[in-house]
Amino acid sequence: MDRGLKIASLAYHDVTDDPSTSGLQRPGALPYKLGWRAFRAHLDALGAGPCTPTLVCDVPWTRAGRHLLLTFDDGGKSALSTGEELCRRGWRGHFFIVTSRIGTRTFLDASEIRHLRSCGHVVGSHSHTHPDIFRAQTPHRMAEEWRVSCAILGTLLGEQCVTASVPGGDISAAVLRSGANAGLRYLFTSEPRLGPGQADECWVLGRFTPKVGSSPHQVARLARFRGWTRARAVREIKVFARVALAPLYRWHVARQSRESAPSAAESGRRIARLGRARGPVPGAPRHAHRRLDPVARSVGLRPTRVPGVRARRVRRRVPAGAAREARATAPLRIAASGLADLEHGAAVRPCRRLHR
Repeated sequence: MDRGLKIASLAYHDVTDDPSTSGLQRPGALPYKLGWRAFRAHLDALGAGPCTPTLVCDVPWTRAGRHLLLTFDDGGKSALSTGEELCRRGWRGHFFIVTSRIGTRTFLDASEIRHLRSCGHVVGSHSHTHPDIFRAQTPHRMAEEWRVSCAILGTLLGEQCVTASVPGGDISAAVLRSGANAGLRYLFTSEPRLGPGQADECWVLGRFTPKVGSSPHQVARLARFRGWTRARAVREIKVFARVALAPLYRWHVARQSRESAPSAAESGRRIARLGRARGPVPGAPRHAHRRLDPVARSVGLRPTRVPGVRARRVRRRVPAGAAREARATAPLRIAASGLADLEHGAAVRPCRRLHR
């Protein structure tokens, strides 16, 4: 890698005038959901800069130069319109998908993800279940998050998934190693850094995350490779506070990550859908259809029982820590149980049903 190589990456999320229609429905997600007017103003400011947005796979890593990358996390419904807006300007972006949410109400389904890829955008992983504090997970859990998510996207798109972004933005050396060990070639973080790093064979790229209050002027400065030192200093202060006040930070994240309750109208539609789909799935154990991870239906996996679903028995027979790990990794084991079927040509079917 040439030390003169500078990469300015911006990490957007949902772009929508109605936050309830796209992406994660939780208080912590609202500051990252830009309206269309603000987003187009950002794009106009970027277009006036010295660099045109490019793709990470087109960066010449052995030569000095400056490059601008646009990324979009979560895989909410608005990603489709966002991708079309980029295409109208002749640009391409990177869209990172939370694969356990594929096909749910506010997220892309399988056909929409394929359409994004067919337009020339990069589609990568944003983990399988989007753990709130990724660096707090065990090494096994991190590995499973990447493995399952990349396997699902690889089967859906017919190509290996080698690009990802860390959910939540909390990183550590173990997080970077987990991405490298999973076979990722490019891993995006939320650390505002211009110079890329490496973890084994994986390139690690920092990003700045624009929020609702971010002005076009600020974005334009970042696209001109100015203001990154200050942004990094602010980020390091936040990271220091999170580590020093770890219990308070965990409480804050748990509070901000609670899913918002749906409206009365949406609740009625959800009940109706569940009522129509209440019957057992052919070939599945009784009531197994009520315990499926969303991706099991979104990509057509065969329903299976969740290991350790009887939480009371688990708590009596194993230590509390092991029981928590079993419950935390259950969605991963469900999705993994059908990956072999997918690899042998199982059909991918988008799913609109929501889970209780």
